[in-house]
Amino acid sequence: MIEKDIMMSVEDKENWKLGEKVKGMRADQGMSLRMLGKKSGISPAMISMIENNRVSPTLTKLHKLLAALGTTFGDFFSNTVENQITFYFPKGKMKTIGSKRRRYTIILPRHRDIKMQMVREEISPDDKPEMETHGFDVAGYLLEGGPLKL
Repeated sequence: MIEKDIMMSVEDKENWKLGEKVKGMRADQGMSLRMLGKKSGISPAMISMIENNRVSPTLTKLHKLLAALGTTFGDFFSNTVENQITFYFPKGKMKTIGSKRRRYTIILPRHRDIKMQMVREEISPDDKPEMETHGFDVAGYLLEGGPLKL
């Protein structure tokens, strides 16, 4: 049984401002444009244009800037909490159906505007489910237990 509400986030690409994030990191470290330029080997004028989103840096330039700021591509792009849209699925609106041996909780029901449905399936350890076919793709992950023997 799902014991609490579920939240999911995805990056809001329309609001993503790479330059603003670089500028914020530089300001947080108390670095001037000149200091960052000297440390990265990129001219202060170019850094200013990147920070103001007037130009997009090449991967090489972005790598140099991030190294000078003490971070990596992975950390820079994964730490985007302020640029995320959050989807909220309250437990009270989820419907659970099934039996003792198998239970389905519908987290995100089918909707004509959404080409996806999210369902949590709980299978009893002593259940041996038959192979099923669907008219759609299925993805899953194991939360608890071991491999299922069919």
